[in-house]
Amino acid sequence: MLVPASRIPILKFTEKETGLEVDFNVNNILAIHNSDLIFVYSQLDQRFHIMCMFLKHWAKQVDIIGAAYGYLSSYALTLMVISFLQSRSPPVLPCLQDKKLRDRQHKRLVYYPLPIDLLESKRRRNGNSNKAKDPCR
Repeated sequence: MLVPASRIPILKFTEKETGLEVDFNVNNILAIHNSDLIFVYSQLDQRFHIMCMFLKHWAKQVDIIGAAYGYLSSYALTLMVISFLQSRSPPVLPCLQDKKLRDRQHKRLVYYPLPIDLLESKRRRNGNSNKAKDPCR
């Protein structure tokens, strides 16, 4: 099923063997970073994963989740769980934005189709209105 109300085209389906619900999209770099963040937190403490799965299941049962329908997104609910677990005393989850922790995390390379100097937003920011030739052509 294609989700028409989303800003980025999303294909939703359920994997037959496990019944796992999947949201599939292409070329959404921010979503890759968001998924990496959730993955790292899940690796740090399994209670985070368990709590998120339980809350998502509960939210679906009471119909308060589904960004395409004007409700909370699954990711927003996950961020609330992260915030809650970071605000405990002592914190259950660390803040991954902390430089020391961030430097220890696995770094993922993201490849862009053009060098960053040739991106339109970079040229506009630097006041260069001349469009550079696309090296890929």
